[in-house]
Amino acid sequence: MENMERTAQEKDKKGFVNIGDSVLIQVKSGFYGKLVYQNRKSGDLIVWENPGEIQLMSMRELREMKSDQVGFFKNQWVIIVGVAEGEDCKATPEDICRALVITQYYSNFIDPSDFEEVCNWSEAELKSRISLMSDKAKDNLIVAIAGFIADGKIDSIRRIKTLSKLLGCDFDTLD
Repeated sequence: MENMERTAQEKDKKGFVNIGDSVLIQVKSGFYGKLVYQNRKSGDLIVWENPGEIQLMSMRELREMKSDQVGFFKNQWVIIVGVAEGEDCKATPEDICRALVITQYYSNFIDPSDFEEVCNWSEAELKSRISLMSDKAKDNLIVAIAGFIADGKIDSIRRIKTLSKLLGCDFDTLD
């Protein structure tokens, strides 16, 4: 047993960590709203009620999600937080993403729980960061920005016009 645990923690020659199928992983919703995943093989349902909420999924379930519904990763709807408390595996979130071969989907990722920081970005930073976002990530940001405008967190007409242009939507018509 001790030998197996050590093997699971050691990196192979390519820098990958061997993560067993039964290892539980903390997975956070990166979707701005309610997010639902149903495993097409088992029928199991996982629901994240709010952005930033964390659910536990086995590594096997994550592999099945990637092979059957890769959009959860491509669209950055789920974020790997790390292994669950109490697990012997010492894999980092980066190790888990490498093991799932999903790192390419998170290179320009902005966590929805950090969307409020967008309110403070300079115009140059807005242009550079938003231009690198996936279309679905931009959709999430649009919903968040609309909420920030409605709440008065963003009240600069210039900033609203800049965000409208960069995101391809018209925030001026929001009620």
